Amino acid sequence: MKSRAKIGTPESIAMLLLASFFDGIQAFVNLLNLIPFVGQILSFIFNITITAFAFIIFSIWFFLRGTAFLSPKKPLKMLTKIGILSSEMLPLISVFPSISISIFMTLADANGPNHFPMSLFSKIPGLQGKVLTKVVGK
Repeated sequence: MKSRAKIGTPESIAMLLLASFFDGIQAFVNLLNLIPFVGQILSFIFNITITAFAFIIFSIWFFLRGTAFLSPKKPLKMLTKIGILSSEMLPLISVFPSISISIFMTLADANGPNHFPMSLFSKIPGLQGKVLTKVVGK
């Protein structure tokens, strides 16, 4: 019997696109860092606001789909995601797609190695999901 993904492919793609949108906004906001002092303060405030808003949106979205964005049952993965999200508050580091990475990790953990997004990596010759399966822990 084939297992079903907790979160379907279209919804997973929508989540990753929204996370990419938030990361894009943060990359644009980081241009404020070019303005001395005032721009750096504004950039810091906007980045914290965007990260908090994204965290709330995705926590509710994952909760409604029956999976946890931050699960105390998996403390290492929870600490990794907290570290990734807290890196969004550092100037110039928030340019990296941290929100997208944490959403990708949560989707991979929820859906398993045979469903999107991990199923994409099984088609890569030589990789076949071995490395990423160890990262996700399935």
